[in-house]
Amino acid sequence: MLLKLSWCLLQPPRTFDGFRTLKRVTFKLVTLAQDVLENLILSSPLLESLEIIKCAGFTRLKIDAPNLRFLYFSGFLKGISLQNTLNLAVVHFNLSNKYYRQDRVSSSNLADFFMDLLHIQRLTIDGFAVEFLDVGDLPGRLLKPCLDLNFLSLLVYFHDPAEILTTLYLLRSSLLWKYYMLRHKVKINSVLMKKTLAELDFIKLLLLKSPVLETISIQAVSAYGSSEVFKKLLQLRIWEDCYSNFLTVEQNAPGPAAKEQRKPSKSHSQKQAELDRISNLPSGVIEIILEHLPIKEAVRTSVLSTTWRYKLAMLQSLKFDEQCVSTQNPITFVHIVDQVLLLHVGPIRKFKLSHRDLLAPADIDRWILYLSRSSVKHLILEIGIDQRYKLPSCLFSCEDIICLCLHNCILKPPSTFSGFKSLKRLTLERVTLTQHVFESFILGCPMLKGLILRNCNGFRHLNIDAPNLKFLVIEGDFEDVYLRNTLNLEYVYIALEFNVRERRVVGILSNLLKFVVHLPHVRCLEITSYSLKYLAVGATAMPGKLPEPLIYLELLFMSVSFTDLKEITTALCLIRSSPALQELEIFVHRDNQNVQGEVNSWLEHLEDNLDYQFTQLRRTEITCISITNKAELALIKFLLLSSPVLERMTLQPATGDGSLEMLKKVVRFRRASMQAEIIFLDP
Repeated sequence: MLLKLSWCLLQPPRTFDGFRTLKRVTFKLVTLAQDVLENLILSSPLLESLEIIKCAGFTRLKIDAPNLRFLYFSGFLKGISLQNTLNLAVVHFNLSNKYYRQDRVSSSNLADFFMDLLHIQRLTIDGFAVEFLDVGDLPGRLLKPCLDLNFLSLLVYFHDPAEILTTLYLLRSSLLWKYYMLRHKVKINSVLMKKTLAELDFIKLLLLKSPVLETISIQAVSAYGSSEVFKKLLQLRIWEDCYSNFLTVEQNAPGPAAKEQRKPSKSHSQKQAELDRISNLPSGVIEIILEHLPIKEAVRTSVLSTTWRYKLAMLQSLKFDEQCVSTQNPITFVHIVDQVLLLHVGPIRKFKLSHRDLLAPADIDRWILYLSRSSVKHLILEIGIDQRYKLPSCLFSCEDIICLCLHNCILKPPSTFSGFKSLKRLTLERVTLTQHVFESFILGCPMLKGLILRNCNGFRHLNIDAPNLKFLVIEGDFEDVYLRNTLNLEYVYIALEFNVRERRVVGILSNLLKFVVHLPHVRCLEITSYSLKYLAVGATAMPGKLPEPLIYLELLFMSVSFTDLKEITTALCLIRSSPALQELEIFVHRDNQNVQGEVNSWLEHLEDNLDYQFTQLRRTEITCISITNKAELALIKFLLLSSPVLERMTLQPATGDGSLEMLKKVVRFRRASMQAEIIFLDP
């Protein structure tokens, strides 16, 4: 893990293929060839720290290390190339040899040097390194600014205009130099010379462009002429005269009198900053505020100051919907999305596109291609209901995606797609895909915890195999639901629109037993539409209880038809098999059928089951009740007699006809709980 060499000659054998676990390297006064150094770095994939101090044997340095975070170089060098070093946070570059500008004229050394330093935090450039960096054409600022840079130390020769321009180029390309961002102490050592005006101009620029600067320390080359320097500094135009209270000039060896410093007073800009409390909030809080604003309002904040402009450009959560477009502005929705993405800087963690009107597939393809290169983690596509958008292949290269929500899309991954290994939540609503695509897609997402399926088409059988799944919602016209390896499910909502009344199913086990055997840890179960009818299919007679009770089930909601004996017995089986049940909600489903004779026969034997007790049931709600259906009243009577800790039962009739007679009957029912109250709602 650690390799530290001093005063050595390094020449590994040809069979050497690198140190696979090496994390830190320190070479001091080591002699090694250029290809040896490059191969050593390239074959150490876990390398995090590299120190090269006064080594020999090479004139150019090429570093390709994806995990490198610390780089220290001091010595002679003609060129340096950083590739695949996006994680570098600390760099110290000290060039001992003078660099001649005619050695290279093809491009900018500075632009090449910073190409892969996107996350640099601390940068020290010493020796003749600035002279090396100023070679080539210098535009106004870097193409990719150093957003994280918070410490910069430079050794600058102020007689050389190219070095001064390089220094300004660096400052303009970092947030350290933006208005209201330069809040740290600035210290300039050994730069002031009696007859040099460039240093004074540079200090003047710092003072003019830093309205919230707190401290600037200046140390002269010698004590001679320090008073003259101080007089010139006081003549510089700054934001407020009170800045002279904290502007200090130090001698090379300052005495006790030179160390005396008056207490700084608040400037006008500092007072304004105190009044502007929102701008002074932590950046994370401001980002949350911008995320909750419509994109149209968030864009308006960019005119407040340069700080707000860059906060919007670095916003990691973008939401585009109908609120983006104003009826008074001719700018189109597509133009707004294009402009925001064009000016955006940094990663986009969450992207939501919600638009009801038709959008050109080419426009959406372009946006998704941009997102696939921005490490997007949350992607929500709510396409208009009148179109079906075919997802591009570049979407399936988003390996870091955690949440994927698709509406009105066609899902057809490429043959090479093996799944989203980090995906935790998937929502498919009105999505077209085949049976094979759905099953392989779920299998390829091993971390999936939440799955929502609403009105999808292209397949009729649900086969779900997800070991980490905890949240499941199913709505649609599905014929079968097969759960496998879903033992961690805690919330299940199932609403099947396919009526199974006429379908014949062969087997000794009911669909209910096949379904709940994979739900041992379910806490909330909602069964609506024709789902209970589907679960009742299969067995000739429903058992009184399940073989394995649902010991964690606390809330149960069911839509029941009390004209179908199988649905009634299936519902009762679920209730009896839930010993921890605390809340029970039943919606009486009307299917325009008459009560069958077998239902009346079942009512005669209902009292045989009154010895069962629901010891945890506290709240019950039954809606859409009919006074003419004896089965519904029998269930109410059964629940009142079997719930010793019941606190509240809420009843709501389907119509107002006969509701008074129903109330009279229910009031006469005996109750096992003395604390139970019956709430009768209007239809």
